[in-house]
Amino acid sequence: VWIQGEAADLGITATADEVSQLLQQTIEQNFRDRAEFERFRRESHFSQEEIRTRIRLQIFSNKLQQEVLGQVANVSDAQISEYYEEAKSTQFVQPATRDVRLVLNKDQAEVEQAKQRLEVDSSNASWEKVASEFSTEPSSKNNGGLRPSLTEGLLEQPLDREVFGAPQGQVEGPVRTPLGYYVFEVVKVTPERTLPLNRTTRAQIRSQLTQQTQQNAFSAFVDDFGSKWRARTFCAP
Repeated sequence: VWIQGEAADLGITATADEVSQLLQQTIEQNFRDRAEFERFRRESHFSQEEIRTRIRLQIFSNKLQQEVLGQVANVSDAQISEYYEEAKSTQFVQPATRDVRLVLNKDQAEVEQAKQRLEVDSSNASWEKVASEFSTEPSSKNNGGLRPSLTEGLLEQPLDREVFGAPQGQVEGPVRTPLGYYVFEVVKVTPERTLPLNRTTRAQIRSQLTQQTQQNAFSAFVDDFGSKWRARTFCAP
């Protein structure tokens, strides 16, 4: 009754064609065929008119929501810039990453042998041969031992600490971990950076602020809607 009353106050209607169209769409989405829907309707003790009333209420609800959201002002460029300045030190920072080549093996002697060969030649071709021969790590064994774009905290300790404390271009190890022994080389270091306010970040912020504004507007509408219709409702004894 409240929903129908609010729709009437706002001049929102649901035509017979709209009801029939949404009913057919609902049947197609939830039942194999019309016969299954009719069986459900009879077993649930819904009359045809009760079903159409429920569909009509759904149309009213959809249109009410569209009415509320249609009144929400667009997010301005100034709001986007303000949000970016407040959030750029946390939300728009890309952490430092390191590309690392490594060999893992439970046998320390195997890792020591791999390290000796890499200390003589740590070229990409050498890493591919050594990783293929000695490493037991499936994710990098056939890729020259390469683990790209690692951020601090992704590797097990103490390997993580060693990798992010090591200089670039130097073969290090062996490092003992619960998984076995590692020898590694940091091949690339990408420092932390703050993403600029460009087309991509603007679109991201605009979407986020729009969603937040719409949620706030709809929450306010629901609160007002409840107060308004509760005041108009008089219950029988």
